[in-house]
Amino acid sequence: MEEVAGGQGAVNGEPTRRIELAQVVAASPEAVFDAWSSAEQVARWICPDPTARVVADNDLQPGGSWSVRMETSAGAFTAFGAYREIARPLRMAFTWDWREPPQAMGVDTTVTVEFAAVEGGTKVLLSHCGFPSDEAAKGHEVGWKLALERLAASCGTW
Repeated sequence: MEEVAGGQGAVNGEPTRRIELAQVVAASPEAVFDAWSSAEQVARWICPDPTARVVADNDLQPGGSWSVRMETSAGAFTAFGAYREIARPLRMAFTWDWREPPQAMGVDTTVTVEFAAVEGGTKVLLSHCGFPSDEAAKGHEVGWKLALERLAASCGTW
């Protein structure tokens, strides 16, 4: 796992918080993109809790909706949003929020994922921006790190 500089910026004069993470996955950009775009494959790796029951659904097109419901011992949590950009196998972007309090941020944050061929596979660069608080950004950073590690570990099981 490689960490890329994150931090704060501004949108329309309002501070925003951004996290950026990178992970190399031992598979082609097409295969890794498909692991992000297939609801069945997403359900295998996106939840940081490997014991969770995960159900994913998506309409993979700009403007299409997606959701991931994670049922863990701590409760049920549903992430959801809409796709903004689909450029297979190079990039995708989508909005992100949670349905259930206290995770619900009340704003659409934006996740951008880029896929670049590198020696040994694909470098996945994830940027998640627009967090309303440092606490929300830090919590998502922990979750995304674990999810990206699970994605890399699941390579070859798709």
